[in-house]
Amino acid sequence: LTNEKKLKRFYPTSTAFSYLFNADEGRIIENSIIMNGDFKFFSREGDKEVDFILIEKDKTLPIEAKYQEEIRDKNLKGIMFFMEHYSLKEGLVITKNLEKTSNFDGKKITFIPLWKWMISPV
Repeated sequence: LTNEKKLKRFYPTSTAFSYLFNADEGRIIENSIIMNGDFKFFSREGDKEVDFILIEKDKTLPIEAKYQEEIRDKNLKGIMFFMEHYSLKEGLVITKNLEKTSNFDGKKITFIPLWKWMISPV
């Protein structure tokens, strides 16, 4: 993957430290996800971003953190672009409450609530 980037973002070793820096809820959630997964990459191309990329042997899984009540298609442009660009068939969106699987142009996106993902992270 040519536009993947090693994680260079600052993620405190505890979400408690996030409060010291007045981090918003989204950053705290991202920090919780990174602490519970084995992610080493993210992707950003212009305004299209994927928060985490899981690479295991022959499988690449883009993961987005969207901790909000309602997720619109425009909120998925980064993950959809990434999936299209690398011919991936699956992606994961970690949400606040939404749990479902949707197909967008032949691409399968699984939406899973954060609490459920924390029990059994990918």
